[in-house]
Amino acid sequence: MASPAPEPSDAELARTLIAAAPTAALSTIGEGGFPFGSLVTHAVDAAGRPLLLLSELAEHTRNLVADPRASLMAVQDGDGDPLALGRVTSSARCPC
Repeated sequence: MASPAPEPSDAELARTLIAAAPTAALSTIGEGGFPFGSLVTHAVDAAGRPLLLLSELAEHTRNLVADPRASLMAVQDGDGDPLALGRVTSSARCPC
């Protein structure tokens, strides 16, 4: 009898969720140190890392130039209670 396939790691589940989500919430540090959230579309590279195409016109880009710390939250698409769906937050320093 064959052994069951191993369960995916948390990192694999996170990469899969980010790749499948069509949009995400990008949080940056705005003027005066206040949090600033915006809705963004994204892609992922071959390693599963999120990629953002940022416009110099966007406030979140100006925030990242001033302070590169950010987080990206992606949520699983689905019906029902949104708090019961999968979600992942990734934090990084974003070079601009």
